Amino acid sequence: AIKNPNTSGSTGPPGWLKRDVLKLGAPVLDVRFAPAAFGVKLAACTSGGRVQIFTCNTPLKLNGWQPEDLETATRQSPNPQSPPSSASFDWMPVPLGADLSTDEGSETLAVARGGKLSVWSKRNAERWLEVAASAPEGEFKDVAWCNNLCREYEIIATCGSRATLWRFEFQKPSENNNMSGGRKDSTVVSQLTVLQELIDAADPMCPVWRCSWNLTGTVLALCPEGGEVSVWKRHACGTWREEFQVEGEDDES
Repeated sequence: AIKNPNTSGSTGPPGWLKRDVLKLGAPVLDVRFAPAAFGVKLAACTSGGRVQIFTCNTPLKLNGWQPEDLETATRQSPNPQSPPSSASFDWMPVPLGADLSTDEGSETLAVARGGKLSVWSKRNAERWLEVAASAPEGEFKDVAWCNNLCREYEIIATCGSRATLWRFEFQKPSENNNMSGGRKDSTVVSQLTVLQELIDAADPMCPVWRCSWNLTGTVLALCPEGGEVSVWKRHACGTWREEFQVEGEDDES
């Protein structure tokens, strides 16, 4: 449901008004607004692996949402062996001042479902394309795309049956490619490889339920099964290491 604050004609605290309802026909496991550069747009992922993007044509009223499927194939989980309830995604952050006609400013999603991580991209009015995909890696519970500050590649964090950092690279420049900047053209091919496995599936910390980056993309927080928060940071040698753990208070007294 889409809601916004109600501040008209009220002397008490502002409430929320339901403006619209977006129907996907299955339980929704993840929903996120797109970067502001793309306007009022959000994506949602269902337990069946379907990803749908909604664009609002009337931002002030927050109604008139137009649906768009990521791809017909996403209506079903790519890997029938994996539990259908495993699905999550995240948008690629858009740098300030990015050219929206290039990959640096293209609509790009990292989608984890059916045990596989894939990257989908759309430029201008073109259709969504899967530009890179991993081999089956087990169950995913969360995906977090790292902010990019002058790196030549992207970093994506995933967690679930394990916690992994992925390196995503757009197409390398060629003689016929006049693109410039840190993020290159991905219209032909892109690469998605494991950068570092932070927590192995055999580790007692698994499953890992949530992952989140700080604003600059230099610190990663993981929420494992034990109730603590594991904080990771990249060292000068290039590897990521656990810096400390934040222990939660016991609710029982």
